[in-house]
Amino acid sequence: MHTIFYIVKEFKLITYPHKSLKTKSKKVLVFENELKQIISQMKSIMLANKGIGLAGNQVDILQQIIIFLSDPNNPESEIFTLINPKIVSASKETTIDNEGCLSCPAKEIKIERAQKITVLGKNELNERQKIKAKNLLARSIQHEIDHINGKLILDYEIITK
Repeated sequence: MHTIFYIVKEFKLITYPHKSLKTKSKKVLVFENELKQIISQMKSIMLANKGIGLAGNQVDILQQIIIFLSDPNNPESEIFTLINPKIVSASKETTIDNEGCLSCPAKEIKIERAQKITVLGKNELNERQKIKAKNLLARSIQHEIDHINGKLILDYEIITK
């Protein structure tokens, strides 16, 4: 019997104008060890860069994977994973605030976002997840979902000037 080892390449944070940042991601269909290894590396990259969230596009993986701190104000908080995330409800109440992005260094853009959202997705074990978020956590999740849809904070510049 032969053992097959899958080698996952070493990922790194990419920055604008890399084409993957403007490319819509595909749904994750296979939940295996390679996916867990990708997510593990994403977590390391996010923490090393002092981020509060990260999307697959930001490490040149065009899969619908986002990770984020459960409490964006606490870098020691748990890191959540959402695969194939979808916002199923958003409050009518919005706030406008500055947003930065690890892939657009030294840039901050004022962006209007829903104050509260409910998101459905899966975790790395293919288990259904439902997250209700508000304030900065809701903003962070919306930001990461923009990424997997090929949208950057820079795309808001025209709208908010």
